[in-house]
Amino acid sequence: MKYVLVFLVIFAAIKYLKQSDEPQIAQPVIDKINVIEQVETDLISSGYSQPKSLYECDGREYCSQMNSYEEAVFFNTYCPEAKMDGDGDGIPCERQFGR
Repeated sequence: MKYVLVFLVIFAAIKYLKQSDEPQIAQPVIDKINVIEQVETDLISSGYSQPKSLYECDGREYCSQMNSYEEAVFFNTYCPEAKMDGDGDGIPCERQFGR
């Protein structure tokens, strides 16, 4: 009888410790992920597609060929042939657009 009581106490302690180790935030995060996945699925099934960019890589390489700072940022980011960031700081056409 003494061993059964010791076993029950140990079993209860392990069960209690195992429950207290589980993070309390996990379920709300999982619920939000499920909602996001459902919204994505609904958008895809309804025929939604991402809007097209205003710009495309068309061979232009230099700041003098850009019409706006936004266009220069696009080319600098997505077009490997672009030569618009001479100092390598990630800001294209600084002199032309005053950035």
